[in-house]
Amino acid sequence: MRERIIMAEKQYVCGYTHCLHYGQKILQSEAVAVGSRKYHWDCAAQKQQMERIKDTYFSELNEVAPNKDEENNKFKILGKVLNDLIYKNDLNIDYVEFCVNYYASYKKKFKSPLILRYLNGNKVMERKWNNCKGR
Repeated sequence: MRERIIMAEKQYVCGYTHCLHYGQKILQSEAVAVGSRKYHWDCAAQKQQMERIKDTYFSELNEVAPNKDEENNKFKILGKVLNDLIYKNDLNIDYVEFCVNYYASYKKKFKSPLILRYLNGNKVMERKWNNCKGR
């Protein structure tokens, strides 16, 4: 009689740099694949939300750069600013997305992504966010 060998389910390390689970491994059945990388479901959602914020910034808010090098530099700066706001200053990612969409709805144009640093402690935007959340 043959014995059945039961293999443990494969585990992955979350591919998100700012993993919300502090490096806890993911079971294959629970992993969300984005491209070839595996993520926790909430890490994947947050990563996609960050990408939406960046897309909105570059499609709606960015003042066109005169050359490609400056555009690449803006992309790096935007990533740094968003990471600082969300992970260092503990701003809610939904609040940051709300603010970027709000500015986009009013056709604002920014020369530099560094202006977004002022979302931290911006009482006017916080009041608008709280009014929107309350609905």
